[in-house]
Amino acid sequence: MKQFKWRLFLTYLAVILVIFTAAQLYASFVFKEMLIAGVSSDLESKTYLIKTVLERYPRPVWHAYGIDSMVKDMGRTIQPRITIIGLDGVVIGDSEVPQKDIRAMENHAHRPEFVEALKTGFATCIRFSTTLKKKLIYSAALSGKDGLPAYVVRLALPLDGVEEKVAATQRYFSVAAAVGLILAFFLNLVIAHGLSRPLGEMTFAARKMAEGDFEYRIRRIPQGELGVLADALNSLSSQVKTKIAEIMTEKGKNEAILKGISSGIMAVDKEGRIILLNQALRDSFAVDQDVSGRPPVEVIRSIPLQEAFTIVLKERSPRSLEIPVAYPRERVFDVRIVPLFAADTIQGAIAVFHDVTDIKQLAQIRKDFVTNVSHELKNPLTAIKGYAETLLDGGIDDQEKAQSFIRIISEHANRMDNLIQDILALARLETQGTGISYERVSVKEVVEGSLRALGPQAEIKRIKFAREFPPEDIIVLGDHEKLSQAVVNIVDNAVKYSPPDTKVTITLSEREGEVRIDVRDEGPGIPKEDQERIFERFYRVDKGRSRAVGGTGLGLSIVKHTILAHKGRVWVDSEPGEGSTFHIALPKHVDR
Repeated sequence: MKQFKWRLFLTYLAVILVIFTAAQLYASFVFKEMLIAGVSSDLESKTYLIKTVLERYPRPVWHAYGIDSMVKDMGRTIQPRITIIGLDGVVIGDSEVPQKDIRAMENHAHRPEFVEALKTGFATCIRFSTTLKKKLIYSAALSGKDGLPAYVVRLALPLDGVEEKVAATQRYFSVAAAVGLILAFFLNLVIAHGLSRPLGEMTFAARKMAEGDFEYRIRRIPQGELGVLADALNSLSSQVKTKIAEIMTEKGKNEAILKGISSGIMAVDKEGRIILLNQALRDSFAVDQDVSGRPPVEVIRSIPLQEAFTIVLKERSPRSLEIPVAYPRERVFDVRIVPLFAADTIQGAIAVFHDVTDIKQLAQIRKDFVTNVSHELKNPLTAIKGYAETLLDGGIDDQEKAQSFIRIISEHANRMDNLIQDILALARLETQGTGISYERVSVKEVVEGSLRALGPQAEIKRIKFAREFPPEDIIVLGDHEKLSQAVVNIVDNAVKYSPPDTKVTITLSEREGEVRIDVRDEGPGIPKEDQERIFERFYRVDKGRSRAVGGTGLGLSIVKHTILAHKGRVWVDSEPGEGSTFHIALPKHVDR
């Protein structure tokens, strides 16, 4: 702003200097012209006066000597030089040239004032005198006697006096100009400072706005147009602050909405380059870096997705597709892509990703469930139907066979009833633990009750239960009946798959705030690839053997949902040929 101040100052100073110089030149010119005009008028008057005086003298004195004497007498009383010139251009008399030298004077027949006077009777001119070697003003008049021209009266006056007066005037004007320039210098400094200070403050305010500080206001508001500009800047700062606050609020809302949306969102520009990923999509695809400006295929390895974006941007119409992804884990997404417009011009596209993996899995589970239930019910129903038809066809008359058939029909009916009961129990557990009543439960009592219930079944196969219990009781919060059923299912599973004359070991312990129930058998073991699926409905490792040992195929699934409803965990460790260990972990209850 100091540079602006000095530029303004120097500009004003240069303008003032030019004005003063032009005024001085013009005033000098006008003053000189006025002086010359005054001198010329005075010289003309004196020329006519001398012409009149000479014309009144009697003719006898008009001889050269008489005229020269009169001219010299007149020259002593007036300042201009007087010259009498004959009609042939020969000088007759001169007030400043001695009589003896007059004849030697140059002929004046070609002098401009002489020639003009002969033509018009009077002439005035300014020219350089070759005789006196300086610039003079001449006034000439044609004179005669009795109406006959006899000679030309010429008066000449040097312009030295005029030039000296003009020079003196210029000196005075220069002094006045210098004084004026000095005053203008200081006045200019004051004006430049007065203009540059508010401009500097307004520039500072503009810089503050550019830096994002909209609190600064111009306090010293000047008068006039600069005041209007200062008010406009203050108003602009306030309005921009309000607008930015509104934009930031709207941005915060949009970011909150984007963060709160569980579906993934991706936006691209009209060139198909990524401009936005919300947090849900970043989490879904493990994106932890800035991917702005990159094509979608570099973030989500899906050629169909990239092609869908290209088609939407080209055809300017929505598109839906389903894409499977393998990273960071296998999932399926339903994607809806729509174009973004601004004033009927496409600006990009936005895609919404819905994770439909669970839906797909549920659909498959439902399909498998229906298939499995149908299969599980079909076998006993077929057997019941077959034996019933045999009885109706006369088999009832054979008491021994009839009793055997009825026993088989009862067993299959019980199996169907167990299956239906397990399905209903599983359904209740899947509806967020419906029917669970929390109370203090002794884990020892639960396990002991389960072992007593399965004692007869274990005795048939000569399987012994080995207990590894701590001396103190262990308490958890839960549903005694449902926890007992879960433990029964685990132990029952161990008894069924253990060979005769082996043992099943049940261990109770506390680890890191959890209560552990571990059931270890000496059965055939479970392959690694089956261990994650054995808790699914109707899943069997060895389907033929599983049906031979009985069961509905829902026991372990019921265990899983029961433990999860109690905020616990269940898993299995097993190696083929070395038996299996099923683990249940429940939160320990602490009395307060």
